[in-house]
Amino acid sequence: MAAIRPSDRVKLVTGVRLGVLDISPVVGGASIADVQAGTSAMSVASPRSLEACLREGVELEELEFRPLEAFAAAGLSAEEQEELFEQAEERRQRHLAAVAAQRASLEEAAEDDLVVVRLAEQRRQSGGSSAAAKAAEEEGAAALAKGRAELQKLQERQRAELVRILEAEVKAQVVRERIEAQTMRTEQRIAEAQRETERRREEALERERARQAAKRAEEEAAEARGAALALQERRKQEEIARKALGEERRRRREAAKRHREKLAKQEEFRRQTEALAEAQRLAAEERNARAAEREAELEARRQARLEQERAEAARQRELAEERIRAAQAAAEAAARRKEQERARREAEAEERQRAWKEQQAAELEARAKEAAERQEATRAKLEQLKQEREQRAADLLAKEEAKAAALEEFLAAKREEHEAKFAGGGEAEERRRRALQAAKDAEEARAAEQREAMRLAAEKAAKAREQAQLALAGRSAAAAEADKARADALLRKERAQGFAKLRTLMQVEEAAARGRAVAEAQERVRQERLAAIEAARQQKLRLSEEFEAVRSSGRSDRLEAFVKKLGVDPEESVASSAAESRPSPSAGARPATGAGSGPDSGRASTRSSLPRLASDPAIAAGVKALQGRQKEAMMHLLAREQAAEDEREDALAAAPPQERPRLEASFERERAEAAARVERMAAQHRVAMADAVAAASRRGTASPA
Repeated sequence: MAAIRPSDRVKLVTGVRLGVLDISPVVGGASIADVQAGTSAMSVASPRSLEACLREGVELEELEFRPLEAFAAAGLSAEEQEELFEQAEERRQRHLAAVAAQRASLEEAAEDDLVVVRLAEQRRQSGGSSAAAKAAEEEGAAALAKGRAELQKLQERQRAELVRILEAEVKAQVVRERIEAQTMRTEQRIAEAQRETERRREEALERERARQAAKRAEEEAAEARGAALALQERRKQEEIARKALGEERRRRREAAKRHREKLAKQEEFRRQTEALAEAQRLAAEERNARAAEREAELEARRQARLEQERAEAARQRELAEERIRAAQAAAEAAARRKEQERARREAEAEERQRAWKEQQAAELEARAKEAAERQEATRAKLEQLKQEREQRAADLLAKEEAKAAALEEFLAAKREEHEAKFAGGGEAEERRRRALQAAKDAEEARAAEQREAMRLAAEKAAKAREQAQLALAGRSAAAAEADKARADALLRKERAQGFAKLRTLMQVEEAAARGRAVAEAQERVRQERLAAIEAARQQKLRLSEEFEAVRSSGRSDRLEAFVKKLGVDPEESVASSAAESRPSPSAGARPATGAGSGPDSGRASTRSSLPRLASDPAIAAGVKALQGRQKEAMMHLLAREQAAEDEREDALAAAPPQERPRLEASFERERAEAAARVERMAAQHRVAMADAVAAASRRGTASPA
């Protein structure tokens, strides 16, 4: 991976170098890029970015830029320092890309949640308000206020954290500049001393260069092979990173495609629902027309059925109460089973997490032990090579000293021989002596040169050993940094798993709370329904007694006073029910039963008998009782469908992403069936009300006014 140029880095006005964070949306409308450029006040990342960091297991400090100077350490060469810097920067860029991708997925999920909330609001508006809906709205408002307060606290903490990071970076930059200046001065002095030493040793090392040329060529070839392997590995890592980036882009495209398909399915469902509603309306009109035509022939059967329904109503109420109690008990049992299952899953997850942590700790310990053993073996090998080189140098020095001693003895013997042979030779002997002395001096000079060359070779070997030890330390530091990177990756994974587990537990708790709220709302509705039924029964008994007293008196003024005392207009209620069941007023007309003028002459219809129905409290009470039973049945059906819808939403929220499309398709079919059931019950209620009104009208027509 190529090193990052200084021109690609962003520098604050204070001189602190930071990497540009890609997570630009933050609180207050500012961004990290603005903070680095000095155009905006310092601020923290947005809550959505913080959640993305939590999901990926990344800390904010891991996204900060570390300059090349921060990796300087004793024993590291410039190439090793550059390699550590590149590894850290590559890891930081991967973290940035992962957090940015997670943030994009969170935004898409937020949009999906907004669509779900709107659909739920539409269903709630179309289905009417209830105690459960009001409780859910109040709970949502409280949760929203609490979330806003927590968000404000989180923003304040993150602002303080970013200020602390920037201040620490400024201080570190000042310290680094001081260290750089001191290091530069030290390096200059060392360079000058090295140049002087090199100049003095250049002449002595000239003879060694030819012999070391082959060795240097071999070492350079080995270094070239190592560099080629490192370059190949780096390219391999870059290819892996490119593939990962392409896979992430592909996942984003698939997510966008699924979102578009979901919107298309929702639009198709809306069109189908509208078409179904229109077809149901037409079918209802047709059924109403057929019901009006069959009205005459079904009159006797309706009379008998009306009597049976009175007895059946009491039994149905008892059965309904029993079913409600059974449903409540089943719901409580299901809640208990869910709670037990959740506890079991939590225990299993904790056990798996503990086993995984133990396995990872054992693997890390084994790798650390292997690295220590390799380092110890390398150190032992270097020590052995050092001892062998020192032994060879000592052997060579001993041989040279032995040669010098033998030569000295030989020269002494020759000198004694010459002195004995040419004793008294005069000037010729003096010349011979000087020649021998010159030869001796020359030999001693050659021996001194050889000793100096051996000393220089020993110093070079020591320097090579020192460089090898420094290289070993650098490789050990690089291996430690790689182990640290792997440990960081494991830590990130553990954090992400912990956050996902916490989020799942929160969802389970929310689902349990919603289930309890629905059960409580159903219980309240049941109690209210029972109270309303009892109140209606008491009122019916009271009105029946009063009506019997009025009818037995035979006085019309008391009848009118009784009707006014009721405080309701039965004509309006019955007329609206008849108009809804039969759009055409003439559909239920029947011929007159006698000649002459009066209310029954001409084209008499059901609507013409409504005033007489309104004046008959028993008939009005029967109609109202029928309306109450129909309302109770409809509320019971709506409660069942709402409970089923809550279960579907809980299942969809807890399902993994790959299972959601299948569940959504299945749930859409179930919702369509639920809408059809509600429409069928409404149509049945309209037909029953029309039958009751028609039967009451005929009874009023047959009896004297």
